[in-house]
Amino acid sequence: MIVTQTIVQPTGVGWPDYITAISDPSSIAQAVHFDSVNGVTGTNYPVGTAGAPVNNEADLRAICTNRGIRKVVLRNAATILKFTSALVGIDFIGEGVGGLTPTVDFNGQAIGCTFNNLRITDTTGSNLVSVSEFVSCGILTVISHTVGGSNYHKCNFAAGTANPPLGRINCYDDCLWLGNFNSTTGNVLVNGSFLIIGTISITTGSLNITGDCHIGAALTVWGTGQVTINGDANIGGSIYQDAGGWVIIRGSVCLGGTLNNNSSGQIEIHGNCLVGADVFQATAGGDIRVGGELRTGLGSITNAGKIYSTAIVTAGGIDLLLSATSDTQRIIMRGSLTVHQMKAGAKATINIYGGVLTIAASCTGGTITLFGDCKVTDLSGGAVTVVDGRIPGHS
Repeated sequence: MIVTQTIVQPTGVGWPDYITAISDPSSIAQAVHFDSVNGVTGTNYPVGTAGAPVNNEADLRAICTNRGIRKVVLRNAATILKFTSALVGIDFIGEGVGGLTPTVDFNGQAIGCTFNNLRITDTTGSNLVSVSEFVSCGILTVISHTVGGSNYHKCNFAAGTANPPLGRINCYDDCLWLGNFNSTTGNVLVNGSFLIIGTISITTGSLNITGDCHIGAALTVWGTGQVTINGDANIGGSIYQDAGGWVIIRGSVCLGGTLNNNSSGQIEIHGNCLVGADVFQATAGGDIRVGGELRTGLGSITNAGKIYSTAIVTAGGIDLLLSATSDTQRIIMRGSLTVHQMKAGAKATINIYGGVLTIAASCTGGTITLFGDCKVTDLSGGAVTVVDGRIPGHS
């Protein structure tokens, strides 16, 4: 019996080269190689192989389509691949190491691909939609995203990425933001640690960090913006909440500057909070809530609203200042309160639930109310009078 077999020649591949490719499938089937500097033009085999990388985007698209290949290797650190139209479903891999990686320019096109070990930019600054996956990439300029967002794994964002556009940026596996992060309406989700060299400024958008956050300068929330850090936060500058927004930190905070809630919003810290400078609760409608210890290193605590904490400790020589006229301010303690000097208005109140009050200097104005098993330690040299669990203002 005679058996015959029909071999179909792929489009764009000459017969001799196709026979060679059958004996070495890796030369065609694994990836198309691209080098805009040292590559060659054409779509026929062996163009696009490791030995003859293609050098232009049009031929690259044709080779991927004709040969059914969904992976592209970009070679040569000087290589630039600039998209001219929309593209989806291709995996792009940079061959460089140590930052010497090729560059991909989105050029304002709608791209839905995967990029690994590449430098990413968009020279048009366009607002066209892009949904992609980035792994170990250097992000030179943030591109636009749909609501679903693009995913970034272990990426470094350059200083030029200061203004994330509309849509969602999802960061995973510890991302590094090398400049300032200023977001007006965008939503950013970080599913790992976030290291930001500059400042964070949020207006009406949101920043949600599931891991730890290290901020080199200040964290500022304007408008109704919200920042949530589910781990610890180390902030070189200040936390400043200016309007009706929220700052929620579910771990502990080490703050180099001030903790300032300037309006009706809320600052909520679930762990301990060490503040290098002053603490301000500027208005009656706002709250500062600290689940652990609130400690100031060099500054004072000024309160015109409500401050909740397990323990408040001010350094020697530092004052706890409460409004002289408002009856809405409160210091509510679930543990100890240690102050060098407390100055409170006649209507100010401090409630302590089962803790220790230590007065190192003097206490003037206001009323301290003790609940449960409380202890008062007065180091000021004056007498402490407790009447029905209350300590009237004294000096």
